This record gives sequence, structure tokens and C-alpha cells, in this order.
Amino acid sequence: MTTPQDPEHRPQQEPYATPAPPPPQSEQPAGYQSTGYQPAGYPSTGHPSGGGYPTPESEVPGAASRTAPKQVRISFWLWLATAALITILAVAALLIMLANPQAVVDIAKQNGGSQGLTDEQLRTGLVAFQVFFTVAAVVVAGLLVFFAVKARAGRPWARTWLNVTGIVALLLSMFGFTLLSLLVVVPLVAAVFLLYTPASKEYFEAAKRLG
Repeated sequence: MTTPQDPEHRPQQEPYATPAPPPPQSEQPAGYQSTGYQPAGYPSTGHPSGGGYPTPESEVPGAASRTAPKQVRISFWLWLATAALITILAVAALLIMLANPQAVVDIAKQNGGSQGLTDEQLRTGLVAFQVFFTVAAVVVAGLLVFFAVKARAGRPWARTWLNVTGIVALLLSMFGFTLLSLLVVVPLVAAVFLLYTPASKEYFEAAKRLG
């Protein structure tokens, strides 16, 4: 069977070529990811490696409660009572002396404290001493309140300074108030004792570890 000739002598068209297959994955351009585009700055997974959610602080091994135990809280209020008593007694003694200074002068003379001074000199000296004593008592009371607040928050150094300031407060009360100093001694000693109970020691040690 013969092929009929094209009377116009047109060239015979070639069939369409089959498109070449895509290059293998190993030949893909550098930087192309087969899993799709992923914006920079985002992790490849949507959840942390720990299973999804952070562990609460209360469940972390070794984490201690920041709530002060009952002994520390009671000690805090006893320190406040001690500071208040020191301030009240010192201010009361100053007001009594200013209201009747001559009576204080007479008492000083009976006790042999005149030292050859006139009444005016003795009166001035006693009033000046009582003013200084009252100011010192107020400062010590303020320090007791400050250190008591820090001790309740678990600061171990505050407990040490409470001991030192408590001794100063005790000396002031015994020197200036005689029998009334018992009103200061009782809460002060109880406050110190409560800071060194086993529960209080554990609280301060745990707070020290946590920083």
C-alpha cells in the first residue's frame, strides 16, 4: 500500500514529544524541603518535648512551699507586740517626766543620783536622757518590725538580726522600765523560741535553697 503524495509538497509534521519526567528527589535544588515550606523562627513541632505542658512549680521535685508555718506566723505577731510595747512604754515614760519633772528630780536625789548638780541641771539631764532613750526605743522597735516581716518571708538573715535586735530591746526595757520590762520579756522570748522550732528551721532552710 502506497502513501498518497501531497500535491502541495508540504513537509511531514513530527508527532508531539512526550514531556520529560521530573528529576529525582536527590537532584532537587538546595534549600527545598519535601515536607513543604516552613517559616523561619517556628519550631518543627507544635508542643514542647516534655509531653505538651510545663510542670507546675508545686509538682517540681524539691520545691518547697513559700507559705510560712504557724510557728513563724505567731512569732511575727509576737515581734510586733514586742515592738509596740517598747514604743508605748518609752513614750509613756517621757510624757510622765515632762508632766512632772520635779518629782523625777526628787526621786533621783533620794537615790543619790544628784552628783552635786542643781535641780535645774538634774532636770535637764534627766529629760535629755529620757528623750534619747525614747528615740532609741522607737528605732529598735522599727527594726524589730522590719526584721519580723523579712523573717516571715523566709529570710534566714532576718532571724539572726531579730536575735541581736531582741537582745538590745531586752536591755533597753530592763534598764528603763524595771518591773514593767516583764511585759516585753515574755513575748520577746516566746518569739525567739518559735523561730527555732523544727517547722521553722525547715521553712528557713527550704527558703534558702530556693533563693
